[in-house]
Amino acid sequence: MSRAASARPATPRRSARALTGAALLLAAASAGLLFVLPQRRAVTHTTRRMSTRVESVGRSPACGSRRTSPLDYPWPVRPFDVQHPIRGNFGDPRTVSLGPFGADGAGSPGSFSFHNGVDIAAAPGTPVYPVVSGTAFVRRFDEVIVRSAGRDFQYWHLRASVRSGEPVTAGTTVLGHVRRPADHVHLSEIDHGHVTNPARHLRPYDDDSPPFIRAIELRTTTGTTLPAARLTGRVEITTEAGDAPSLPPNGSWSDADVAPALIRWRLLTGSGVPVAGRTAADFLLTEPPNSRFWNVYAAGTFQNFPVFDNHLYWRQPGRYLYHLTARPLNTRRLQNGNYNLQVTAADLCGNTTTVSQPVTISNPPARGQVAVAAVAVAHRTSGSLDPHRRMPQPGAQPAELGRPRSAGLVAAVGVGVSDAPAARRRRPMQRRQPRPSSKGPDSQA
Repeated sequence: MSRAASARPATPRRSARALTGAALLLAAASAGLLFVLPQRRAVTHTTRRMSTRVESVGRSPACGSRRTSPLDYPWPVRPFDVQHPIRGNFGDPRTVSLGPFGADGAGSPGSFSFHNGVDIAAAPGTPVYPVVSGTAFVRRFDEVIVRSAGRDFQYWHLRASVRSGEPVTAGTTVLGHVRRPADHVHLSEIDHGHVTNPARHLRPYDDDSPPFIRAIELRTTTGTTLPAARLTGRVEITTEAGDAPSLPPNGSWSDADVAPALIRWRLLTGSGVPVAGRTAADFLLTEPPNSRFWNVYAAGTFQNFPVFDNHLYWRQPGRYLYHLTARPLNTRRLQNGNYNLQVTAADLCGNTTTVSQPVTISNPPARGQVAVAAVAVAHRTSGSLDPHRRMPQPGAQPAELGRPRSAGLVAAVGVGVSDAPAARRRRPMQRRQPRPSSKGPDSQA
């Protein structure tokens, strides 16, 4: 499937990219990581591509012109009233795996979490300002928190220029400067204890490129790939999707994609009636706790510039796989036949991409259904099912007519004749005779 929406020329300056790479190499070395360039170690995606068909690609013009809210705020770097590139979306996977490349999943050693903010690209030394006025608190050597009326704003990767308890003014006070080699400021918004997507309130903000869906995977619960034309039993459905940043970042991140804000799916009958489906991922407003990371993302997911087995993979694009089914889809609860599997990916502005995959459910009949079918055939068959049954002779007694019909029916469903319950015969009711009395007819009681 083509990715025209995210295809764009990369024009980083050679000197700037070399400087950024050298700084990141020093940071990786100080952390005990081995620096791996893509051309030195081949890394490939193993997701199987199915014959999906693009149903629709919708672009929403309403994002840049939506109504302002009292909760909106300008950008934290100059110019404040101009949109800046975001190279890390809210809800993106953040993965540091101790296993080999690509071999991560539920139970894997490492750190796996949802990105709880947006990464705004900025050159080292760029001054960062508060988006709202409040009180500043320095929590780490590179983190400044500004609290204002029940809202907390976290600014990461800064050389702090303020002290804890200092009042700060939006657009005026310099909180700090962007550190090297981060080359971005991480902005988080927490509204009364709830993590919120900052892109909902950053103004101006617009995005005209819809997400993309690369592949749909159909597997058994043991991991065996199922053909779309023959689904049986319980089926796990996953998809690989992504989105181009609203504005392309410069430098080494020019080829990096971000995660869509919304992933959902439906299973439709041939007449278009939905019989299954759900919203698999929703980062439009908030995000799940990190304990549910592997309930949203599927095994094999990793971030941009991932770390595996103490190796930092330089400029390696991320891969975003999603669990469409919270629990395996039990196809035995559905009728055999043709269906249409639809997967939709959307961004914060409402741009959507929907792809469809024709599937066929073909479960074999269950044992009970086979027995019922055999009984139905037996009822439709005249006479006994015994091919050696003798035809009745004229004047023959009922006992000479061969096996009873009930015995043939029992044999048809696989039960021995000896196991059939014997028919109960009703005995003719006999009238009880009165006992003779020892007294005469003329005696008094």
